[in-house]
Amino acid sequence: MRTRSKGGLLVPLVITVALVVVFGANKVIDTATGLIDGLLGGGTERISDGNTSVLVASSAKSTATQCASQHLIQNKMCGDTKVVVMDAAKMPFITRNMSLAWSEGKPGILTRNKAAERANRSAACPPGKYPQTAPDKNSCEEYPFASTSEGGSGARTANVPLRENSCQGGTLRWAYASIAEGEEFLVVIANPDDIADQEFSGVDIAKDRACGS
Repeated sequence: MRTRSKGGLLVPLVITVALVVVFGANKVIDTATGLIDGLLGGGTERISDGNTSVLVASSAKSTATQCASQHLIQNKMCGDTKVVVMDAAKMPFITRNMSLAWSEGKPGILTRNKAAERANRSAACPPGKYPQTAPDKNSCEEYPFASTSEGGSGARTANVPLRENSCQGGTLRWAYASIAEGEEFLVVIANPDDIADQEFSGVDIAKDRACGS
């Protein structure tokens, strides 16, 4: 049986401390997180053309980069693949949860599964998971969406403004009008610069609240 000496444990610790001193804790943490994401197959990719950008899961890059970002947003199609666009200007906290889920390895291409929606939502977002906040009402959001085969107990969840969840629901209902049960679709985030940089703390910060109420 192999054992590790105290000296063997000390060397990596000294190296880590040295890196923090030289580069700063945030840089070291970001680098380590990036390495872990790479090993797990997670991450995000920005696709830009002109003044338009979208964010996609790294796992969906090969599909998304077949089309310009403006085309993805306007046509909701890329080749034969349907596209669902979530707008960070309208849903900064929902898109934050999505981008973090992608970084953790959740897929960027999902499969519509309406039959599983109720069970998936109950598994990911049971009643009372997030206590009510003030001044803006909140609700539980999950990615992958409950209405997909990939959703359910393994989904990443977050506390988001209730208005955002209503907006997301309307966006999905509109998109599903052209996406058949069992059909795959690509998810992209428009206006990625507007993704929230912190967790929801009770205040809706969306730049555009025209979607939902």
